[in-house]
Amino acid sequence: MKLRSLTAAGITLAVTCTTMGLGGAGIASASTTSAKNTKNTRACVQILQKGKSKPSKPTCYENYRAAIAAATNRGITDAPVNAREAATNKTFQARLARLGKAAPKGQAAATGETPYLLAQLFTEANFGGTALVYMGAQSCERDNGTDYQRPYVGDEFNDAISAVKTYSDCRANLHEDRDFQGANIGWLYGEWSYVGDAMNDRTSSIELG
Repeated sequence: MKLRSLTAAGITLAVTCTTMGLGGAGIASASTTSAKNTKNTRACVQILQKGKSKPSKPTCYENYRAAIAAATNRGITDAPVNAREAATNKTFQARLARLGKAAPKGQAAATGETPYLLAQLFTEANFGGTALVYMGAQSCERDNGTDYQRPYVGDEFNDAISAVKTYSDCRANLHEDRDFQGANIGWLYGEWSYVGDAMNDRTSSIELG
């Protein structure tokens, strides 16, 4: 996280909205979206291991379709080309939600099967910009603990996250600094089209649980 000041009110607002179970749009409006490049189709994929994943770089692709094909071991080869179109396509989202469902909850998918989609992070509000797709061999257990950890989201996504989607019973907690330090937004579940002014473009590490 770059040195910036965070207002206590901003953080309180984000956590309060999480506790109430409101959608991301309930935190604040994303007024700068139109000023960003909406034609960006780049997407990256990272396979996570349970617990704190070792530092590694995501594998990036020129478009979202290629990224999802790689993430699903070519189980899905006809994804939309850009992340925002995919995020608003209910039929496609239902397909993503079914990934890994053949394995019992909390257990690893069999070798060769498509792994679980855990979460997607986006560099623009409303699920636009470059997407970072997290995959794993197991779903989250939803036992109030942390299943997956990324102590650093990587140079391309550091201080760049504006929206989040979670899958496979996972919640996401965004942290301002590396190694889960600094301010955090609290557990987010489901679709958050905007993470709020307090955490927009400030995330450096993430927990999934």
